[in-house]
This record gives sequence, C-alpha cells and structure tokens, in this order.
Amino acid sequence: MHPGLKQKFGIWHSKVESVLKGCILMSLFLRDWLGPIKPKVRLRPRQKGEKLRIAIVTEYYYPSLGGITEHVHHFARELIQRGHEIKIITADAGPFGRDTGEVGPHVIKIGRSVSIYANDSFARVSIGRNISSKLENILTQEKFDIVHVHSPLTPTLPLSAIRYSPVPVLGTFHTHFNENFWMSLFHSRLLPYMNALNLRIAVSPVCIKSLERFFPAQPFVVIPNGIDVDWYNPNQAPISSLNDGHFNVLYVGRFDPRNGLDLLIEAFKALAPKYPNLRLIIIGYGPLETTYRQMVPQKWKERVIFVGKVDEKRPAYYRSAHVLCFPAKKGSFGITLLEAMASGIPVITTDIEGFRFVMRHKVHGLMVREEEGCQGYIRALEYLLQNPHLCKEWGKNARQRALDFSWPQVTEQILHHYYEILS
Repeated sequence: MHPGLKQKFGIWHSKVESVLKGCILMSLFLRDWLGPIKPKVRLRPRQKGEKLRIAIVTEYYYPSLGGITEHVHHFARELIQRGHEIKIITADAGPFGRDTGEVGPHVIKIGRSVSIYANDSFARVSIGRNISSKLENILTQEKFDIVHVHSPLTPTLPLSAIRYSPVPVLGTFHTHFNENFWMSLFHSRLLPYMNALNLRIAVSPVCIKSLERFFPAQPFVVIPNGIDVDWYNPNQAPISSLNDGHFNVLYVGRFDPRNGLDLLIEAFKALAPKYPNLRLIIIGYGPLETTYRQMVPQKWKERVIFVGKVDEKRPAYYRSAHVLCFPAKKGSFGITLLEAMASGIPVITTDIEGFRFVMRHKVHGLMVREEEGCQGYIRALEYLLQNPHLCKEWGKNARQRALDFSWPQVTEQILHHYYEILS
C-alpha cells in the first residue's frame, strides 16, 4: 500500500472506531444522564480569605496529558498550598505515571476513562455502572462549598456534576471548534445545563465564539490557563545527548490529526538534505504513532527521535530545543506554547486566534498562516536556521510574556469569582 494511503487508512480507522464508541456512549448518556437538574443552594456564606471546600470535576487527569490535565493539577496544587480543601473527581485511566505530589491523595476515581474521536481529536469520557449515582453521593456527602467543572457540556462526569451538585457550580470551557456534532444535535437539551452554571469561564476569547453560535447571549469571563514558571524556566539543564551541535526542533503534543504533526514531518523531510545539522524531536503519543513513524524515510530515522510520552522531563527537552514547532490546525489557547515560552525558547505555530492570545509574530516566534500549509513551515524553520541569533532574542521575549500566566495570578482571579458566588 502507498505510504500516503497507509497514513489516511490509519487515521480513518482510528476515527471510525472511536466515533462508533462515541455513538454508543452518547445513546447511553442521553438515556441515563440528561434529566432534571438539582437546585443549587449555597451551603454557608464564605467571605474572601476563608478556606473553601472545592470539588474539581474533570474527564482529564494523569496519565492523560494535555492542557486540561495541566490546568487541573497545577490549580489544585495552588489551592492546597493556600490551605483550601479540594477533591479532584475523575475517571480511572490507569496509574498516574508521575509523582503528583501533594495533589495525588486528593483524587477520587469513579468509572473508567475511554477515548473517543471528537473535534478532530481524541477526547475522553467516563463509563461504568452507576457513575451518576456515585458522583451524586460524593457531591452530597462531602459538603463542598462549590463545584468547578472542566469542559462542562461533555459527557459524562461534567454534565452529571452539573445535574447532581447541590451547591453552586461554575465551569471552565477549554475548547475551540468550527463544527461540533454533539452541540449541533443536542444544544437545546444542553441549554438547561448551561443556564445552571453560576459562572462560565473561557480560557480565551475564541472559546466564547465557538459557543455563541449555540448559546447566544450567555455571559462569560475570560481567565487563561496558567503555567508553572518556576518549573518551566531557562535555567533548567538540557539533555546532554541532545546538546551536540544539532539544531533541535521540538514537537510536544498528542498525536491527534488536528495537531498537524504530519505537516512538520513533511517540512523536516524537505529541509533535511540541505541542513545536515537539523534534528526533529517528537514528544507525544496516540493511536496514530505508527502512521507518523512510517512517514519518516529510513535515511532520516536517526535524525527524527520519537521520545514517547514525557511529563516530568519535559523542561529538560524544552531547554534542549532551539525552537518549538506546533503546527496545530485548531487551538483555543496553547498551553504547550507557554511551556516552551516559559523555558525561554521561541515558537513556530499556526496563525489562529487562540494562539494569538498567547504570542505575537516576530516577537515570541513565527506564526504561519493555515493556508500556507507545509510550505509555510518549511519557510519558517529555514528562517530560524539561517538566523539562529533570533532564537535567543525571541526566547527572552517569550519568557517575559509567559510570566503573565503564572499560576498564582490565575488562581487569584478564579478565587475572586468563587468568593463573589459564595459571599
């Protein structure tokens, strides 16, 4: 089979299998989960500075990597350090795969996490017997002050939390989409859940635009994702084996079709003969890994390194890179961009609104118009290869920009709204 056909077959096989699972789960969800929403009553008044009991409900936590997981973990850690009592309620996706520190003991797992294809990406939902009743028992017995739900209008834990929480609920929306099958079919049935939220947070303005088509006139506030600017910083030691004179281009992200890894591999293949010091380092995982590996010709395999799933060693990989290249076709925010920027390296990425919220063209890196495709990334990479001094200049600018998204600042904004709801 032709390599291009193999790639398409691999992608569509994963999509079809996942969509079928999604349809089954959706039918079960509509039968068992959508229903009357429990009234929300403030348990006790809380004034600014008082310690709170907070439930964080999410489909995404370790070992699943991504922006929502990072948001949940670091926000929870910041709350714990401030003396608040928290519980993260999520599904079982396996061992954490990393040291979760003081946050780990506060995680409650119910149901099992499975992957489905949605929004040109592989999303996660929870399945299992009596998930809704188990969640209702936890939310009732723990006597939380407030429940914070991530990706609120998705099955199964987020919608169930909105339905069964006896106390005020707020939701953070993380996703940008052009088309959304789930919203298109069921937005009228989801409207009561949207109305039940005491506050709707979007991580960037583009998230609001995605939702306004289905839920007009709903008020939102924008509070961005945060970044651990101490963990990701220019003083982290690089990986010695990668510090050997090569120009290292780094990719960090799941192997989802929308993240554009195929564009980056094709750009590397075009530049590799002309630049023998060019190396591509790929951090990520997903069902399309075999497809992407097969795109690399045998003669370039030593210069294209598939690292696999990396979490705690990511700062070292950022410091080993000259540039992060993330050719995603969709994005609501770009937490990976901020990780690189906080580490003091520039970014090459797609010129889309969600990423423009984080960075500026020729200040923190280069932005490629989507219609330029692979050729745009070839030109951008070659520009930095020929002007390596810009990596240092833009990297310094990127670090300064990343400081605006530190977790203490972001946490302070969210807590302000908690107290407004509870006071």
